[in-house]
Amino acid sequence: MGPSLTHLAVHHFPVVLALAGATAFLVGFVSRRAPAQQYGALSLLLAGATAPAAYLSGRWAAAELASRSAGVDARATLGSVLEAHALYGTLATLALIAAGVTAAVWLRRAGRRLGVALVALAVFAALLSMAAGWKGGFILHGGLPVAGR
Repeated sequence: MGPSLTHLAVHHFPVVLALAGATAFLVGFVSRRAPAQQYGALSLLLAGATAPAAYLSGRWAAAELASRSAGVDARATLGSVLEAHALYGTLATLALIAAGVTAAVWLRRAGRRLGVALVALAVFAALLSMAAGWKGGFILHGGLPVAGR
């Protein structure tokens, strides 16, 4: 399986896990329901664990895609789209790893202050993940002239 297919296979996991985790942890934190908080924290932990695979496979796929683009205009347009996606992807990966580590600490010793920090970090990471996905959608769905597709 090439880098593009690998990225397409794994990039949904951190995004979906971040959204589900942030939502569940926030609802559980506000309603003080431990099972929802635990589900949310575990989802965030998994999002942080899967984010590096999505990031690295995306970096490899970007190199492959850039080498296949046709013409100077296509390379310039593709390059700017890839750069935006890479920036948001980098920020999202860092935020997801931080949220995952914070969730792991919270699972070991839950506390109110740590819970507030996790809520803020989880929502931030989920929003960055959505932004990275939004920017990534323009790579193949934005009408760019890429050879071989």
